Amino acid sequence: MAPLSIELSDVGIIAASGVPAEILPVDGRSTASPGFALQDGHRLMVGRTAAEQARLFPQQTISRFWDRLNTEPIRQAGFTAASHAELAYAHLKQIWPAIEAVGDEVVICVPGHYSRNSLGLLLGIARELNIDVRGFAPIALTAVNPTVDGESIHIDFHLHRCEATYLRHNGEMIQMDTASVPDAGLESLYRIWAKTAAREFMQVTRFDLFHSAASEQEVYRYLPALLEKLTDHQTVRFEMNTGEHNYHMPLQRQVMIEHARPVYAQIADLVATLLERNELAGRPLAFQLSHRACVLPGLEDLLAAFTPSNTEELPFGAAALGAASCWPALTGQNADRLPARHTRRPLVQHHAGEGPHTADGGTQPTHLLFLNTAYPIGVDPLVIGSSPGAGAGVIRLAGGTISAKHCSVHREREEVILDNLSEHGTHVDGVRVEGRTVLTIGQTIAVGGPDKTFRLIRCLPADVIGS
Repeated sequence: MAPLSIELSDVGIIAASGVPAEILPVDGRSTASPGFALQDGHRLMVGRTAAEQARLFPQQTISRFWDRLNTEPIRQAGFTAASHAELAYAHLKQIWPAIEAVGDEVVICVPGHYSRNSLGLLLGIARELNIDVRGFAPIALTAVNPTVDGESIHIDFHLHRCEATYLRHNGEMIQMDTASVPDAGLESLYRIWAKTAAREFMQVTRFDLFHSAASEQEVYRYLPALLEKLTDHQTVRFEMNTGEHNYHMPLQRQVMIEHARPVYAQIADLVATLLERNELAGRPLAFQLSHRACVLPGLEDLLAAFTPSNTEELPFGAAALGAASCWPALTGQNADRLPARHTRRPLVQHHAGEGPHTADGGTQPTHLLFLNTAYPIGVDPLVIGSSPGAGAGVIRLAGGTISAKHCSVHREREEVILDNLSEHGTHVDGVRVEGRTVLTIGQTIAVGGPDKTFRLIRCLPADVIGS
């Protein structure tokens, strides 16, 4: 079965699998399952069903169990679950059957603030559900577009916090630092914007959107689409159908931004703190926004004050898709150990016509690294397989899914080429190679499984070292 990756955000858990990776339905037909739990008598509802009724039954709803993944007792009366960890278990248990149908081994992308204790609890929950977790990775590490060279700041929003992560990439991507602001997440912003929209609506139409729990729930349901329109337009039409009447009014983007300034100020302070403690002021940085952050009007203008670089918007499920694409490199690093939390990954792809640069300006890999040995790449093929032949240009591996001559790597003019020679398949950065492909620095080659992983590296000439 195919490997799986799960992006664990309480805004909506997302899963991906396959080569090339694709987003999977996880909650009915939905591709995201929000972290809500609602206790209705003896019945515990989780995910989208709970989220869609959260404003109807606020006293019976909890949405902090993924943010505060711990074993402390739940203080809200009436819940059958005793702790946040038990609610997380119930949520993962509900969505796992749909995910399990297409794969078994899992890499879980987690929020940057998760501690060792949180990861330990998550691993215990997964084992109770017979989920084979092969590793953990911060969401920012696998989400950030690896075509961007240099340094970047990843901005993400969860329900109850905003996170900023500093990453450096040169041949591989490394998470250098992360920081977050509790209670400055989408839940706080949505509450502000829902009240703002309702107040503006009442002034124009004289209809109170918060007069009932049902109409309040409808405001929250409509809000994400409204915000998405406001990212590109100064004014949008805000309408609400009550069944008897259809009310509408123009809603100003600037009004929504002004009311969000207290939260936006916290976000600005968060970014400033991250830049200051890593001495990044004045350096060219790329800001990359998760899909959860992309729909917040005025956020890009806020970040423009910190860097002249353009801000890049990442696609839906970027972390899950990114983890799936670099699966062999992530799981191969700890094949013989308990699941580890990865803080670095290879660069998977680059802009067309470009490659990652090394200290001497070169872009070509010179060696193939396997375990603790670097094999030089020359014009004669370096053959990998179970019986590759004799001579210096061979790498012999054992394994039932490794062909006698599985693949070969050689230099051809200005390029390094991999030729697949096996029906079992050879994967470069998690993508199956049919025929041949051009290799670049930092990529990984998986032969017969993630525990047989090679990395493309460049060894510097002696006159460059120390210069």
